[in-house]
Amino acid sequence: MKILVKKSKLPDERNITKWNSDDLETFRCYRQDIADTLLCCFDVLNVQILKLLSETLDEGIQAIQQSPNNWPVLEASIHGFCAISQQIESVEFEEIVKLMRVLNEIPYENMNEKLLGTALETMGSYSEWVNDNPKYLPSAIELLVKGLDSPMSSQATLGLKDLTSDCHAEQMIPFAEPLLDACQ
Repeated sequence: MKILVKKSKLPDERNITKWNSDDLETFRCYRQDIADTLLCCFDVLNVQILKLLSETLDEGIQAIQQSPNNWPVLEASIHGFCAISQQIESVEFEEIVKLMRVLNEIPYENMNEKLLGTALETMGSYSEWVNDNPKYLPSAIELLVKGLDSPMSSQATLGLKDLTSDCHAEQMIPFAEPLLDACQ
């Protein structure tokens, strides 16, 4: 499982310039195949996969603490969590709680924008979980609103759409005005 996460790691800035559009499309398909495989692994491993992904998340955090250029390690771990999001129940798993905390603590301004894009996509993919665990709604909205004013605004917009669609209207009411202000 950890090997799959490692293989889904995006190329860094130095290497990406060597790739042509066909290489990038092939790698995108490869990453989607890895995400699909992780989803199948969830069917076999169930919640044990959360512990393994949590370990890769720790490795990613350590990598960016050593150097912001190590962002692909953390991004691959977050991508793994995103891949299994549709299978996560409403249970407040400590690994998902940790993911939510980490997504809000990453210093995105010092990292490649692709890391923010994956974080925004992941937050949107956990919108049903956030609906079932509404105490994480403020931090989810905070991250997604932060993404609106970035090159990854399309991911932030999609994440907000998912969040506002999946969360109950009464949960969203306190955030309506700040969301509208941020969107302007």
